[in-house]
Amino acid sequence: SDVYKRQHLTEPATLTLEPGHQLLTPAIFSIDSGKLIVSGHQTPNSVEAMLDLESLPLEVLWLIPQMPHLEGRLSSQVRFSATPGVAGGTASLRLEGIGNEELVSRGISSLGLAASGDWDGGKFEMQGELIGLKDMTAELEAELPLTYSWDSRQPAMPADAPLSAKAHVDGNLDAIQKLLALTDHDVDGRVVGDLTLGGNLQSPRFDGQLALDGGRYASLATGTEISDLEIRLVGDGGSELKVSGEGSDGGEGRVSLSGRIDSIVGEELAYKMSVDLSRMLVIDLKDMKARASGQILLQGDAQQLKIGGEVIADRLERWLGKRGRTITDSLDVIEINLPGGDTRIRESASQAGAIV
Repeated sequence: SDVYKRQHLTEPATLTLEPGHQLLTPAIFSIDSGKLIVSGHQTPNSVEAMLDLESLPLEVLWLIPQMPHLEGRLSSQVRFSATPGVAGGTASLRLEGIGNEELVSRGISSLGLAASGDWDGGKFEMQGELIGLKDMTAELEAELPLTYSWDSRQPAMPADAPLSAKAHVDGNLDAIQKLLALTDHDVDGRVVGDLTLGGNLQSPRFDGQLALDGGRYASLATGTEISDLEIRLVGDGGSELKVSGEGSDGGEGRVSLSGRIDSIVGEELAYKMSVDLSRMLVIDLKDMKARASGQILLQGDAQQLKIGGEVIADRLERWLGKRGRTITDSLDVIEINLPGGDTRIRESASQAGAIV
């Protein structure tokens, strides 16, 4: 990358090492038109550090393995100081003009993120927001417990100390589809809501809700389309978030969703969901249509997903062209991922010779 050719040490730094005292005068690195400045000192009774990033090009992320090429600028300022029994500091971060050719092809020309925080009295107060994503607002405010151990020189978040956070979201799912490049899927609808977090890391409490109204989902691969989609993510003062939803295929078919998400603070994410189908049009292609009823169970965490339940194809129609005829196959139960046993598949057809 050409950015490697534009790196140089603007001003030499001086590192002074003496018994009980270490001092680093500002080391200034120039990268393109941006700068990285580092300085600090440590004595037996005090620690102080400073880090400044001034309009640093995101091209430097190429130094990290498997990082995608991104354009944009990063600015940040961090200040930290501590003495026995007292620690604090400030931090700010701003990303501007994040993008590349792939994002531009999806209609996203520039993304950004702004965040700032203040650490004082054992608490870290922060604010952050997503910027540059059209028709999408996402904001976060939080007050987190944060202490500093002078003996180990390490920060820590006490599990029993109170915390609070509030997230606000208001935007169209079309913006998320473009951001995540869901090329084989089409989503629409508006997500609005506020969620608050209280309690502590050991026993978090959620209040509020996020709601999707007038949603629509379509799979370009199978022709599946769910309209009138409504989904709720609700916290009622407990440690879990309840999930519910419903939609239709525009006709007699119905789909509903229920479940919960828990252990998302202090532990790994865990969830349990049930998807119920009632004569839902699950395949709607030019040469094939299928309706299904049944229940699909989803349970897992960030590491694994278990799928169970049973689904019955109420009706399957397949067009074989001018020389063929319409075939209606009746499918019996298909079971997958049975807990503690081998996968079993049972197939049957109402017509002899039909392929299932």
